[in-house]
Amino acid sequence: MRQLLLLFVLTLAIRLPFLNHPIQGDDVFFLSVAQRAQIDPARPNHFIHRASGIDVDMRGHLHPPGNSWILAGLLGLWGDVRELWFHAAYLVFSLGAVGFAWMLARRFAADPLAAVLVFIATPAFVINGNSLESDVPFLCFWLGAVALWVEGRPWTSAGFMAAAALTSYQAVALIPVLAAYSWTQPRRRSLALLLTPAVVLAAWQVYQWMATGAAPVAVAQGYLLAHQHQSLGNKVKNAVSMVTHLGWMGSPALHLHWAAVPVAALGAWLVDASPLYWIPFGCGAVVLARGGMTGFPRQWLLLFFGAAVVIFFAGSARYLLPLALPLAILTANRFEGRRGILLAATGVHLALGLVLAAANQQHWSGYQRLVENRAKSFVHKRVWTNAEWGLRYYAESAGVRPMLHGQPLRPGDLVLTSALGPRILANPGAGLFAPLGEDPVRPGLPFRLLGLGSRSGYSTNLGGFRAFDVTWAPADTVRLETVIARSPMLSYVAMGDAEAERHLVEGVYALEPGGWRWSAGRAAVILRRPERAAGVSAEFRLTEHAAGAEVALMVDGVRVAGETYRQAGLYTLRSSGPVVVAGEAANLVIVSSRPFRVPPDDRELGLILVGAGFVR
Repeated sequence: MRQLLLLFVLTLAIRLPFLNHPIQGDDVFFLSVAQRAQIDPARPNHFIHRASGIDVDMRGHLHPPGNSWILAGLLGLWGDVRELWFHAAYLVFSLGAVGFAWMLARRFAADPLAAVLVFIATPAFVINGNSLESDVPFLCFWLGAVALWVEGRPWTSAGFMAAAALTSYQAVALIPVLAAYSWTQPRRRSLALLLTPAVVLAAWQVYQWMATGAAPVAVAQGYLLAHQHQSLGNKVKNAVSMVTHLGWMGSPALHLHWAAVPVAALGAWLVDASPLYWIPFGCGAVVLARGGMTGFPRQWLLLFFGAAVVIFFAGSARYLLPLALPLAILTANRFEGRRGILLAATGVHLALGLVLAAANQQHWSGYQRLVENRAKSFVHKRVWTNAEWGLRYYAESAGVRPMLHGQPLRPGDLVLTSALGPRILANPGAGLFAPLGEDPVRPGLPFRLLGLGSRSGYSTNLGGFRAFDVTWAPADTVRLETVIARSPMLSYVAMGDAEAERHLVEGVYALEPGGWRWSAGRAAVILRRPERAAGVSAEFRLTEHAAGAEVALMVDGVRVAGETYRQAGLYTLRSSGPVVVAGEAANLVIVSSRPFRVPPDDRELGLILVGAGFVR
């Protein structure tokens, strides 16, 4: 009991400095579902959430609602998000995970105390335990299910399996892991209970299908296919990331082996020459291939790692948290009789995890302070943002709205833009963007889990594969702009013209090489009235996707030309005569009757626009 108390004290010691940690990462998605759960707890994902410039059906959220139900309870208790009290409540899951880890270590580790110390020092446990995401609650339920099953309490274990299944879909990996343990035991009663995660998830899918008209997994699969997340390329990147994170879960000093040299050299040559990548990558490969590591912890490690390679696609370190304990047990057993070396390496690793957690906290705190400083300028204005994660949460709390792709803006609107956020092109209409200020988000420590120019693969492998990165560059740059009125300069706008941007009102996208732009099904440009009466013309190209479309031109709401094009090709559509304009400017709208999308591009596409305007 004294040793367990020591482990609890250490856990509290690494959590208490971060109790006031700002909202970060995917916290915003779980909180969004939690808010909905207060209205409709039985269908918490049945709503539309705007993310990355599009409206997303949250039935396709990649997590069941268990974690959001917990957050909904805290919202009901406190009335609003209170970072300190929410993180204090989530301490239960960190302490629970350590308690169940102790139960398992006493059974499988030669030195249980050392094994759990290695587990606590896992960077993903140190860092992600400060979020409100589902990772540590899931880890607690997972370890509880395994520990109680091993202790011969299958019905209680099944309850934890159900909780794990309602928290994360990867709970289905409990089935082969616990089956591997049960296969070696003389008594194999209650094996049907091993199907609990699958039964719970299936029941949830059926209930949601009956209650909302679609099964969550079907909606999610649609998104995964549309964005090609499950493509072979993504799977290979995910596997590379998983190997790297596995080698970093315990101190790489504990996994060094001559066999890592050729693997690390290959990784340095093919992927990244930084030791922040090839050292943990080589160590991860050694962990997977190491001989002499046998028994249930080894089976657990290999089975879940294989599941992680198949299930996941973004390569985040937190995905492997259920492997932290079996790896810690195997490592402690290898260093039996050499506790000093084991604890020294683990202590250094824990210190680095805490430094990374501090740098991460500084990153998200920068957003919180930035919004607090800017909030007064948002009063009585329409403010939009492309931000996601923590910046989005604090911006929305100050009344800022998330943008859609092609979001129409008007003079006086403000736009808060994160360079780290998704690229969303808004339409200032007849206005022009004018800068009001720029704020770099620069943590005081040079460590990055996510950031501009960072090649860290800790949160996602989109930027690189390193365990983390070291740089003094800003983690993000946040820019505030306003929309001001403008007058058109051109009567005819060629899309490659230097002044073209001033004339694009809506539905026209970024300039492409060759001087053309994609347009949406409806595109509008503002034109200066010509000095003499002139007709209206548009030059465009139709692709095979739009063959058979009718293209029409409208000036200030009046149709002046239209034609149906049966084949792909380059065309010019022109009005039959001069067009009279009453004011100093005219609004030209180009409409294509067959807009389309080409995944993974989420934009609505109509035609390739080369130029449009008045011609004589």
